[in-house]
Amino acid sequence: FDPNSMVIQVPSHQLGSILGKGGQRIRDLRMQSGSNISIEPKDFEPQRQLRNVTITGTYEQRQWANYLIMMAIQAADAEKAMKGGG
Repeated sequence: FDPNSMVIQVPSHQLGSILGKGGQRIRDLRMQSGSNISIEPKDFEPQRQLRNVTITGTYEQRQWANYLIMMAIQAADAEKAMKGGG
């Protein structure tokens, strides 16, 4: 266990809102937070509904990255709801 990292679980269907097109969103999240963000590979356990996202950095960087990830997911959920998906 690395004291400079934290693991959050994200529903598999919401990973796209973190990754973005061509990985642009996750690059932005890394840059904005100053942390390293890595997503557990799909082939690890393809049937799992939740995937581990590891955030590494200082306490502040990890908290900021976690917040940004949650905001990205909420924004994607709100956009989906407005389009009538769900």
